[in-house]
Amino acid sequence: SNGQTCADPSSAVGDWQCACVAPSVGNPQVAGPAVCVLDECTVAPRCPDGQTCFDPKPTPSSTGDWECRCNSPSVGSLRGGAASCTLDECVTKGSMCLSAGQVCDDPNISLKSLNDWMCKCVSPANGTATAAPAACVFGGECAAYATQCTKQGQTCVDPSPAFGDWECRCVSPQQGLPTTKGPATCVYDECQMYASVCEGSGQQCFDPDTAPSLTGDWECRCPLPTTGSAVAGVASCVYDECRSANISGKCAAAGQVCYDPQKELNSLGDWTCGCVAPATGSSTAGPATCQYQGECIVNSSTCTAAGQTCYDPFPTPGDWQCRCVAPSVGDPATASPAQCEIDECKSSCPTCAYKTCSDMGQVCNDPNKAYSATGDWVCTCVAPATGSAVGRAASCSRDECVTNGHTCTAVGQVCVDPNESDKSLNDWMCKCVAPSTGQQQRAAATCVVQNECTTTQSVCTQAGQYCDDPSTSADNWMCKCPPPQQGSAVVKGTTSCTLDECTVTCPTCADTGAGNVCTAAGQTCYDPDTSPMSTRNWKCTCPSPLGNVSSEAKPATCTIDECATAGAVCASAGQICRDPNVSPTSRNDWACECAPPAVGVGHAQSAVCTFFGECVPYSATCTDAGQA
Repeated sequence: SNGQTCADPSSAVGDWQCACVAPSVGNPQVAGPAVCVLDECTVAPRCPDGQTCFDPKPTPSSTGDWECRCNSPSVGSLRGGAASCTLDECVTKGSMCLSAGQVCDDPNISLKSLNDWMCKCVSPANGTATAAPAACVFGGECAAYATQCTKQGQTCVDPSPAFGDWECRCVSPQQGLPTTKGPATCVYDECQMYASVCEGSGQQCFDPDTAPSLTGDWECRCPLPTTGSAVAGVASCVYDECRSANISGKCAAAGQVCYDPQKELNSLGDWTCGCVAPATGSSTAGPATCQYQGECIVNSSTCTAAGQTCYDPFPTPGDWQCRCVAPSVGDPATASPAQCEIDECKSSCPTCAYKTCSDMGQVCNDPNKAYSATGDWVCTCVAPATGSAVGRAASCSRDECVTNGHTCTAVGQVCVDPNESDKSLNDWMCKCVAPSTGQQQRAAATCVVQNECTTTQSVCTQAGQYCDDPSTSADNWMCKCPPPQQGSAVVKGTTSCTLDECTVTCPTCADTGAGNVCTAAGQTCYDPDTSPMSTRNWKCTCPSPLGNVSSEAKPATCTIDECATAGAVCASAGQICRDPNVSPTSRNDWACECAPPAVGVGHAQSAVCTFFGECVPYSATCTDAGQA
């Protein structure tokens, strides 16, 4: 019923065998069906040159599922016939473009169209070249600074006409945030470019270090249950049947070790249980019947029932021992089962960690090493990354702001790590706090405030002033006096404003736009209260020696009494000075009048007085003294 043949090699009872029927192969099995393998790729030539035949399930019950797979670096496969292979030359040549900050493009991936791949400059730069890096033409500030980016395998972009805002940007398939005025921190997972090489052979691509400077370290890893890996190429996979817990467990339960002499996928069912020396014996695809010595001949079942082996060190009665079988360890126990344990982080077994943790740069720990506790090993991320997982590799996270945040907080900014994966490092940044904007990778940012007055305007308006933000720097907004008021601006606060209505032009000023009315009248303007709340209180003042000041906002009525200066001429002669017209236009009309009872008038000079009585002969005595 299994498509095998039965043979009985002797007359002994129970030694009959099932054997595989060609073209399937496999070792005969006593008293049961054999494990047969039929790799259809070995029966007859299947695939043309440049392709490899692969049978995903090499069993007699699964036929017609073979396929032709294109040899790397070409890709393609077809079940039951020759594949149509294609070759994207950018897989092998693309690094030449990427190292120059350019992208690779293969316009025709036919195997018949080779060396037509080209490097293209990243927009807005212009330029292409076939089978070589292009000579890119950059605009704006990038015309001068692009080499700082392209030397790092990045491109340059000048986002605006503003000075100093040119950026280095990562070129796909690299990833990372732009950096102003310098190279960006990019991450390059080479599997984004080379995954097809691995996947074409049913394998997985893995890049252990995504730094752009570390290229060529990507690996193809074999899928479970096979094992194997290769750097920058397809791996040779092996299948160790003893890595199956179901298979190796059958040997371990009998205190025996499992080994697989042929680890190819087309050699299944040849796994073997072997007795532990000094016991002898082995059996294919099942526990062996071990031959023990000394007291173990009788007592071995005590040990094998515990998955251990029996050992009799000396002929002395009662000294037989149960011993742990690798990979378990422990001290031997006399005449009873030993206390065995297994460190699944350090051992090789179906449930062990093997390289699961170490391949990911993680630490393995087995919290319970009891032989009965398997599969509980833990992968833990290495600090400062965090994360752990039981029985598998952990997904590590690393908030770089934990160690770098002080760079930002010291200048009042916040630290942000946009990708906390431990494979995405050096992408932390400082960000400005609103309303400021700006960010910078791995350093304090240059913060820009578009207009701080949007939030501080009310501080100024409540004082009758207006807000002004002179630049995009933070915390430099100021209150200013509205024209025609005057006053020095104060940063982050209100100022003291004045309104001198004699010196500016305004509806309530001495000059409403047609000139200063005081000046036009030959007078001087004076504002006794320059408070902005006190308006139309300016006055016109007459020039010396004119007198009078206006009592309201208009020119004064000026007068000049010439006796104020000429009166001394009259007084020195004992006479009285009179100015009949004090108008500024009536000048030199003053006169000296003799003091009664003397009579006489002198125009613009002292008078010749006529005296009476005794004053006639004696008047000079008085007038010489300036008396009457």
